[in-house]
Amino acid sequence: MVVMLAYRLTQELKKYWVDLDLKPEEGISALTTLCVHETLVNGVSAGQLIPRPTALITKLFKEAKVSIPTSIKTSKGGVHTKKTLAEHRKKR
Repeated sequence: MVVMLAYRLTQELKKYWVDLDLKPEEGISALTTLCVHETLVNGVSAGQLIPRPTALITKLFKEAKVSIPTSIKTSKGGVHTKKTLAEHRKKR
């Protein structure tokens, strides 16, 4: 299932990036350099910033008609994965 999704994604990006002089794999590799920076204040997350993308990444996003935010709001909720969902559901 994951392999098919990756294949489909690569095919779609190939359509968007047809005018660029690079393979979809090279474009995806370039996108991996864009990371979120978390700001901590007294050890607590105060927000997450997305740095300004490089010229290549900006071009890749533009050709794929994708826009990204400049910041991400910090979530107060936690993720717990040690218990199954059924244990947390109310009994009917």
